[in-house]
Amino acid sequence: MTPRHALVFGASGLIGRYLILALAEAGAEVTAAVRTAASGERVERWLREHGLTRNIRTTIVDFDAPEIVPGGAAAFASVTEIHNCAGSFRFGMTAAEARDANVGIVENLIDFASGLPHLQRVVHISGYRVGGQDPAAVPWPDAHRADTYRELGAYEASKVESDAIFQARATERGIPWTIVNPATVIGDSATGETDQLVGLASTIEQLWNGTASALPSDEGVFVPVLTVDYLAAFMAAAAVGPAAAGQSSWVLDDASPHLADMLTLVARHLGAKVPRLRLPVSLIRRPYPAARGHRASDTRARAGHSGKRAAGRYRA
Repeated sequence: MTPRHALVFGASGLIGRYLILALAEAGAEVTAAVRTAASGERVERWLREHGLTRNIRTTIVDFDAPEIVPGGAAAFASVTEIHNCAGSFRFGMTAAEARDANVGIVENLIDFASGLPHLQRVVHISGYRVGGQDPAAVPWPDAHRADTYRELGAYEASKVESDAIFQARATERGIPWTIVNPATVIGDSATGETDQLVGLASTIEQLWNGTASALPSDEGVFVPVLTVDYLAAFMAAAAVGPAAAGQSSWVLDDASPHLADMLTLVARHLGAKVPRLRLPVSLIRRPYPAARGHRASDTRARAGHSGKRAAGRYRA
């Protein structure tokens, strides 16, 4: 068997760091691709603080460069698996910015991967709400792209498009792939540790500091959560699982409470005041048209988890 060598893009993020721990525990050699040397030093320090005793390699990634990593594919000939945790998210992104970041990363990564002689799998993080796209629709017509970005918002639309492009381009190049569509990623299952303070975490912060004035009233609003260490273990296993090749998996905790119940439980656990006011999610979203597509909840979520998706790539 070829020794396992994993190259992790987006290694400095929450998921990337926990993934490195899981891969190392599985016996893989790991190379962390980071944006800067300083970022690499922070990753190495965090890994040591979390019990990793052996060294990992780091490399600088520039997705806009002709060779996204120094030396190109020739310098990484021993890599057997790639994990793509890289992406760009911030509120207020334009369609061009989001597409250049998230779609461009996927295109350049697959171009790089096609030159690796021992590559056995590329694992790509897509998303619970955006996965399951049709690769046969690639390339998207300009009108369809414009409509999608207008309807969903720049970030979510770029993730939808990159999901389709990843499948199409990897299949075209003959690269075995796996897509992981995680639900809302929360902290470590044992300690709760996280530094990813957007989305659900920002709502919890508002509960803690007393600035949350209302909770969603919709009983069917389901925001499934997923601990980061479980997701990392899943990805590390999926990269070498034969059944995961060419498949998309939706990963979530089906026992997650509905959103209002979850926030109530969190507030009580923190000793914070539980807002009495209840508002429909549609009304809460209304003041933020630029964030359309960054929807925190979906009454259709349970249906999406209960059976096979229309695209035919559902795996529990």
